[in-house]
Amino acid sequence: MTEPADVSKQLDPPPAKTRDPFRFRLIGDINVAGVSVALVGITVAIVLGLMRINSAQKALGVQIQSVERKVEAQGFTLTSPVEGSSVNLTDIVRGKTPFPAQNTYLVITPLETGDDYVQDGPIKINSGGLWTAHGRFGTGEVGVGQKFLVRALSTRSVLPAGKLTDVPEDAIFSDAVTVVRR
Repeated sequence: MTEPADVSKQLDPPPAKTRDPFRFRLIGDINVAGVSVALVGITVAIVLGLMRINSAQKALGVQIQSVERKVEAQGFTLTSPVEGSSVNLTDIVRGKTPFPAQNTYLVITPLETGDDYVQDGPIKINSGGLWTAHGRFGTGEVGVGQKFLVRALSTRSVLPAGKLTDVPEDAIFSDAVTVVRR
């Protein structure tokens, strides 16, 4: 005969598993803390990536504006005097600008010193972008026989007449012409 089975062993529930409060059962075990850390990491990476894209877009925008201004500046010219011509102590300088809404100044540079001098201005621009200004090439006998670089400068800034110490950040120079003082 067989011995009766021990009933007390059959009634005992299986030992309880200790459960991690940060794990739950969905399809297998998922660690909630691990998933949270991963999501935070992904979010941070996305935010940093978007910040870099935004920064790159701004830098590209500045570069595009710079290129556009340089292309426009190709139409920023002096029409008189011409390269290598002779000028008097005071002489008329003419030109054309594609920036009629900005302040345009005549800038004369004695090549001997390399100092830029803003002439009286800003220059009045007509509706076609043409302008005329009076330039001063030296003082009295100082400057006779010397070479001068003549340019126009366009900017949103207001510049005082005299030695140009700080070139505005948005400054665009016209083409340059070298002349000799009679």
